[in-house]
Amino acid sequence: MPHTTARPLALATVTLIAAAVVVGVIALAVTFLRRHAGNIPAMMTKMAEILQSTRTWLGGYGEDVIPEVMTDAETLRLGVVAWLKEHARR
Repeated sequence: MPHTTARPLALATVTLIAAAVVVGVIALAVTFLRRHAGNIPAMMTKMAEILQSTRTWLGGYGEDVIPEVMTDAETLRLGVVAWLKEHARR
């Protein structure tokens, strides 16, 4: 195949594959959010538990890396809401 034909064909192939990956990731994210939207409070609670155990495991260094606000699900939720409201204004 001549170079003048192969290069545009390769570019088109890579572009189509990249577009398919992007569409697939978006479809996966939409499906996940639709099916698991009711589980968000449970996921935030689990995330807070994981952060608390990681903070404990890291000892004194964990207190510097993971703030106290991130170790309780309710305060984590309030912190995320406040952050989103603050950055939505910009």
